[in-house]
Amino acid sequence: MWLYKLKMTEKPQPRIAVVAGDVVHNARTLFDHLAVAITGRRDASFPVCYEDPWETLSDGTLMPERQKARAGFKQAVDGASEEAVAVIMELQPFAAGDAWATHPLGIINKLENTDKHRNLIPTATGITDGLSHVVRRSQVIWIFHWPFCEDGAEVAKFAWDPGTEPPESEMHVRVRGTPRVTVEVSGVPGPIELPQTLRHALDGIRKEVIPALTEFVKS
Repeated sequence: MWLYKLKMTEKPQPRIAVVAGDVVHNARTLFDHLAVAITGRRDASFPVCYEDPWETLSDGTLMPERQKARAGFKQAVDGASEEAVAVIMELQPFAAGDAWATHPLGIINKLENTDKHRNLIPTATGITDGLSHVVRRSQVIWIFHWPFCEDGAEVAKFAWDPGTEPPESEMHVRVRGTPRVTVEVSGVPGPIELPQTLRHALDGIRKEVIPALTEFVKS
C-alpha cells in the first residue's frame, strides 16, 4: 500500500497579519464611532459583554460579581436613548448564547485584543478544496479530491497489483488547493479560519449592526 501525506512547508506571509490587524482595528473602531454618534459624548465607547451584566441568581437578585460590568456598561452608553440601549444590549455577544464565538462584535473584539498584544499570528494548517494527482512518469493515473485536508493527513492512498509496482522514482503526487489560514484567539476554542471569519464578521456589521443603530445617531 502506497500512502502520501500532506506536509505544509511554508508559513503565510507576515503581511497577512498586518492587513488583518488593520481590518480588525477599523471594524472595532467603527463600533466606538457609533457609540459617540448615538450618545453625543466624545469619550463614549461601545460596550462588549460576553456575559449578561444583568443576569440574576435563582432568588431573582442581580449577580454581585458582575456589578463592575453593569457600571461599565451604563457608563459606556450614558447619553443614549432607552431604545438605543435596548438595541445595544441585543447586539452583545452574550445575546448569541453558545454562538458568541461567531458573533460579529464578539469575534472582532477578541481579534482586536489579540492583535494589541501582537499575537495575531496566521498559520497554514491545511488545504481546502484540494486535488491530488498521482503521476507515474508524466501520466496522471489517479485523482483524489477532498474538501479539507489537515497538515499531516493522507492525500493519496493506493495499491498495485502483484508484480506491477513501479520504482518509487517514477512516482510523485501533485497537490493543489487553497491554504487554510488560521489564527489562535484567546478565549475562542480551537483555531479560527481568518479570511472566512473576517468576511462573516464584516457582513454581520454591514447587514445587522449598522442598520440597527443608524436611526439612533444624533444629528
